Amino acid sequence: MRSEKLSKKEESGEMMSRKLMVPAVLALVSAFIIGCGVMKGAMFQNAERAFERGDYEEAKRLYLQIIEKYPGSEFATKAKFRLGQIYEREFEWDKAIKYFDEVTKEVKGGYLDMMARSERARIQRERQVITRAQYIYDNNPGTEKGNKAAAQALHDMAQAYERLGQYEKAIETYRKLIKEFPQYTNVPQILYQIGNIYFYKLYDYEKGWQAYMEVIKKYPDSEFARYAERTLKDTDRILKEIAAQIETIKKFRKEVAMKFEKAGRHVTQADKYGIYTDQIAQSYIAIAEGWRKLKNYPNAIKAYKELADELPFE
Repeated sequence: MRSEKLSKKEESGEMMSRKLMVPAVLALVSAFIIGCGVMKGAMFQNAERAFERGDYEEAKRLYLQIIEKYPGSEFATKAKFRLGQIYEREFEWDKAIKYFDEVTKEVKGGYLDMMARSERARIQRERQVITRAQYIYDNNPGTEKGNKAAAQALHDMAQAYERLGQYEKAIETYRKLIKEFPQYTNVPQILYQIGNIYFYKLYDYEKGWQAYMEVIKKYPDSEFARYAERTLKDTDRILKEIAAQIETIKKFRKEVAMKFEKAGRHVTQADKYGIYTDQIAQSYIAIAEGWRKLKNYPNAIKAYKELADELPFE
């Protein structure tokens, strides 16, 4: 009897131990799962930061790590979508399509699926335009009708490159069209568009200025010459306004405070700009707004970042 009682006590103690172990094991498993989620999230955020600053090699490395370490996860699918976008920006169309296809296989419906399908379709559509236009251009018989078709083909090709973001290739094709078919009806418009690409896509104001001036000098009576004159006038005014705001910031910045800051000493807003802090903030905002008007969004963002660095909330 006594041994039976001991056996029951041991059994009861063992059951109690098991009951106590279950929550502990569950807690450990939960902690592990949460920890993995945090690690995935942190790695993905690092990749996103690299993507946002344009460091595509680092972003690709991190996104590929996520895909390898966490296959089938939501973060892996998002990483594949980003890789598709990166290869799209690097004009590696086949690789971009490959990743967009993988995204559409892994998610059905929703934002990522819609965007991946849209980007894939856009790439294929524009590549088809380029292929068809290249064929027409290459097979030009040299007749009047053939020359007209070849010129239009080059125009279509350049526009397709432009829509794909291959701006240098678009300009090259536009220039080829102007050189080979100078009598083409849309040459003034094409020159104006070259200026637009330099101004609003490549942010090369010197080359853009030259393209606009070419329209004005060669086709002074065209509507695009008037557009170019207006664009140059507005741009000149805005760039001068930006330059004036930069000079305002330099004027009120206290050099002594800046030297202290470089030496590692704590410097407050009052030390750096004194009573002109609000005016400096307005100057940075005006600079950002000026760049925004010129559609130079990278410089606009840079101005806002400088504002945040120079005048943080204290």
